[in-house]
Amino acid sequence: MSNIGYAIQRIYKYWTDNIGRAILKYAGGPSAHWMPGKKKVQIVVECCRAPECCDMRGMLSFLILHVLSKKRMYGMEIAEEIAKRKADKPNPGTLYPTLKELEKKGLIESVKEGNTRFYKITPAGKEGLQRAKEFFIQAYGDIVLESM
Repeated sequence: MSNIGYAIQRIYKYWTDNIGRAILKYAGGPSAHWMPGKKKVQIVVECCRAPECCDMRGMLSFLILHVLSKKRMYGMEIAEEIAKRKADKPNPGTLYPTLKELEKKGLIESVKEGNTRFYKITPAGKEGLQRAKEFFIQAYGDIVLESM
């Protein structure tokens, strides 16, 4: 099986296991398995609204929840992790109001240790992040496939 075939299988499995609304359609019609030799693959999904936790326009809140799902971090550490993914570091005037809003929504919480404020994701934040990932895959998954 080709690398593309394997990637398509993984995306399809994620969709069907976690979202349940994916239909994988090959050029020759619907199929539930990888068919070598078929060149065109189309993912058809029933898209949903963006989750409340994350404003998907700039995706900053989504990225903050994602990096905090790995470990607790302080503000500039979050900015540096986001910069690794986007090649653009959010400025403090954007980052800290977003952190404050996420905390107000109960998606993250903060603890001050000395002069440093550490942030961590809450159970509600983890749930919101999962919904945001599902939305992201539904909305943008075809872009990944087109680039393969």
